[in-house]
Amino acid sequence: MKSGRAHECELRLRRHDGVYRWHRAHAVPELNEKKSVKRWVIVCIDIDEAKKLQEESAAMRQTLLRAKEELERTVAERTKQLQQVVEQLESFAYSIAHDMRAPLRSMHQYAMMVTQDFPGQIPADAQLYLQKIASAAEKLDTLVREVLVYTRVSQGEMVLSPTDLDRVLSEVLVVLPEVNSSQVELKIHRPLHTVKGNETALIQVFSNLLSNAVKFMPPERKPKIEIWTEAKGEDSVRIYIKDNGIGVPSQDREKIFQMFERLEPSAKYEGSGIGLSIVRRAIERMSGKIGVETSDNPGTTFWIELKKGDAR
Repeated sequence: MKSGRAHECELRLRRHDGVYRWHRAHAVPELNEKKSVKRWVIVCIDIDEAKKLQEESAAMRQTLLRAKEELERTVAERTKQLQQVVEQLESFAYSIAHDMRAPLRSMHQYAMMVTQDFPGQIPADAQLYLQKIASAAEKLDTLVREVLVYTRVSQGEMVLSPTDLDRVLSEVLVVLPEVNSSQVELKIHRPLHTVKGNETALIQVFSNLLSNAVKFMPPERKPKIEIWTEAKGEDSVRIYIKDNGIGVPSQDREKIFQMFERLEPSAKYEGSGIGLSIVRRAIERMSGKIGVETSDNPGTTFWIELKKGDAR
């Protein structure tokens, strides 16, 4: 008051009924002609309700902070427990698969040995049954192997980096002689774009798609496969794999990516029904998309969309 400056403060005042309530006081000096304080104008505003809300809000913030910290601790503990369970399941799956595949291979080998070692001594019906045993064991072994591949693709570490698709395709063609042969018309529009992906996963993807392109082909038709890439927007690349095979009905475009789904009878076209599930899961783990296009012409066009190799 001696300095003559305006002042503001919060204080508790007793009301006429004896209840103390919070107020905000504003004190402003009124000056005379000589610039001296003639009197003070003071306004008191009842802020008791706002003060209570402020205190409740502060208490709520503290409660939420404690709840957040407790939730983070719980999530961390549960995540650790879940990771341990996943690791145990993976170990169990590999162990079971190894134990299953060994007797399956024995079944196949013994059935073939009986057929080969006792020529002319086995009735025709028995030979047919042995061939069916060997074929069933081989199919089940393939199924177990592909389930393991799906598990690795779903759970394994997926490090993404700029990947040269030309190099990936070259590696795939080395291990797929049925695709890289004179019986197949293969056309690759090089150079292909570089994408941000995982090389091992992309090899698995191309291996499945190219194998299917040759496998699901009418016997009287020469396989034709065409591969090219296109930029999509500023940071994406779309990869196309086109074939002239049996095609996919438009109503089944999503169905083919589901595990164990088969559109064609196994007696006509071999397959486990897992390959395209592996492909989709691998693409999803690389933050990409996959789809299929069909037209009036024979065949199918699969497309895969991934980030460009230099995309941030």
